Amino acid sequence: MAAVAQGDSATRRVLGAILVEIDQPNATVLSLAVAPEFRRRGIARALLERALKQAEIQGAKRACLSFVSRMPQVAALKALLRSTGWSEPAPRILFAETAPQQVLQQAWAQRVLSRGPRNATAFDWSDLRPADRAFVEAEIAAGRYPQEVSPFWDEGNIAPVSLGLRAADGRVVGWLACHFVPQRPGSIRFSRSFCHAETAFRGNGAWIMAAALERHVNSSLHQSHPTVLFDVDERNTAMMTVYRRRIAPYIDSSYQSYLVAKDLC
Repeated sequence: MAAVAQGDSATRRVLGAILVEIDQPNATVLSLAVAPEFRRRGIARALLERALKQAEIQGAKRACLSFVSRMPQVAALKALLRSTGWSEPAPRILFAETAPQQVLQQAWAQRVLSRGPRNATAFDWSDLRPADRAFVEAEIAAGRYPQEVSPFWDEGNIAPVSLGLRAADGRVVGWLACHFVPQRPGSIRFSRSFCHAETAFRGNGAWIMAAALERHVNSSLHQSHPTVLFDVDERNTAMMTVYRRRIAPYIDSSYQSYLVAKDLC
């Protein structure tokens, strides 16, 4: 669903627009924009109110919207959301950029690479077998593996540095799915990471991160994609711990995405 704000009948110029996706019971605001010279005139507020009213008519019960901290108009957007009854912004995804060799050269990375993965064997993600896929999908469906780090997200953009871990009994017990980012040429996104919480596999989160970085640096991709973009879900406490301890000190830049919500009825 889309709505636009236009100028007078003579020019019919588009002053602003909003795009909302309705997937009942939720309505997700995908974009909201106002031409720079027409900001601070209540156009964004009017577009948002109109779109949410229409979403409610179509059966939506709750609206949500995400934004990133580096947006030029983030302060104005926060003020608008606060004044119109949205929830306080909740941290969602942390994004951090750097040259992969800056992390790879650190002592911890070299140490975990030298010891290898614990009680598991690494495999190239492109070698994932149908039985492996069925197992991971079943574990996700049962809630034993978290849906938010599913390795099957955005499969059309999977990068060849992606890795999996297989235990001796054949179970897939870890992965790091990396992606090309069409909107960010030159970057490889380390997007979806998971390592089994069993004690036998402890420490494999750091290993698989270092192994993917090594594959990136040593591949032909490194010349055309010299930047790594880390993508860490704030709810993934294990990966946030790995990020803060192992990666954060060597990051060139970072930004945060936030999620807000509002009940419509």
